[in-house]
Amino acid sequence: MNKKNIWLISQYTSPEKFGYHTKHHFLSIFFNKKYNIKIFSSTSSSYHNFGIQKSKSFHKKKIGNVDYTLLKNSFYKNTKINKILGSIEFSIRLLFHNPLLNKNKPKLIFITVPNSIISVSSILIAKLVRAKTVVEVRDIWPLAQQEYYGISRIHPYYIMYKFLEWFFHKYADMIVSPIPHYKLYLDESKIKYNNYSFIPQFTIVKKNQNIKNQKNSILTGVYSGNLNTFRPILEFIRAVEILNNRNVTCNFIFIGSGDKLLEAKKYVKNKKIENIIFKGALNKEKANLLIQKADFGLSLLYDTKLYNKYGLCSLKNFEYMAYNIPIFSVGSNETCSDLSKFFGAGFCIQTNPKEIAKSLENFLFNFDTNKKMALKSRAFLEEKRSVSFVGNELFRMFDNLNNDA
Repeated sequence: MNKKNIWLISQYTSPEKFGYHTKHHFLSIFFNKKYNIKIFSSTSSSYHNFGIQKSKSFHKKKIGNVDYTLLKNSFYKNTKINKILGSIEFSIRLLFHNPLLNKNKPKLIFITVPNSIISVSSILIAKLVRAKTVVEVRDIWPLAQQEYYGISRIHPYYIMYKFLEWFFHKYADMIVSPIPHYKLYLDESKIKYNNYSFIPQFTIVKKNQNIKNQKNSILTGVYSGNLNTFRPILEFIRAVEILNNRNVTCNFIFIGSGDKLLEAKKYVKNKKIENIIFKGALNKEKANLLIQKADFGLSLLYDTKLYNKYGLCSLKNFEYMAYNIPIFSVGSNETCSDLSKFFGAGFCIQTNPKEIAKSLENFLFNFDTNKKMALKSRAFLEEKRSVSFVGNELFRMFDNLNNDA
């Protein structure tokens, strides 16, 4: 029986060798068991770089039995305006990419959107080739504009994202989201949609990972992610400074880049804080090597509706859990996350340095207990948050949509 064609449109997706947003690459390898998968991604961004030097509008690659079509991106710096311009460019190139009209048309287009701008051209293409559409919502963009930037409902950014939100909910055949309480948001906002399903966030649980079990004299915590305005980076650093003055010994490694990186480096240097190290942006392979050697992970967020009402969570939590290490979480509560005290996690919903220091000190004081509880983390991921678990859930959905065609 011939396999049906599915296109996965994901602007930042790449294998680990080239970048950090790798989950949908592994998901596509799983999909290939049943479908012919083609990924549409960008040649480069602040999250990945395929190392393509030529200035062609698109490039084709076959990586890990997955076909990639890489659309040129001219806006790859890690700034808000570049991300918006990059998504607009990606959408335009996607819409006018001639091979989209070839004979190997897809039966279904799976759109996972880092920015909802790309949903417009993606859905238009789907209508053109008569394919079913599944949109994966990974953020609540209108609300994010208000909570992150403090803009009003009449601000152009807010109006734009509300329109985009209305558009893809109205015209997609299926909406899926890893945000636990996204249905609550839809109901409260009175957003109409055709179908909706919660599909949990998944992670890559590699069989050859070495689970950390050695006991170090000095504990090391690692933060992997954006060091931007939306994370209490400086507040956490000041909390470490407080603990250092109390002679609480612990090392901290920060992986990532963002608009707070230079300020954070400057503060650490001026204050001579020797137990904080910045590694900058690393690809997934190098970042995982550092996480593998760490004793615990760090999740740093601000207390917002996005996190503590609807359940948008740090996607790095699962990567820490894959190594059976506990996690210290700032700015999020236990009720809106897969993360819990059952896995040895510590929580501090407040983001002022004194409260962070108090909670972190308690987390470290009880570390042996937390570490023992964290040994359940990997088993949970393998059973409920693996690629195969989520992939099979999506298989059933894709089959139902194709049968309805």
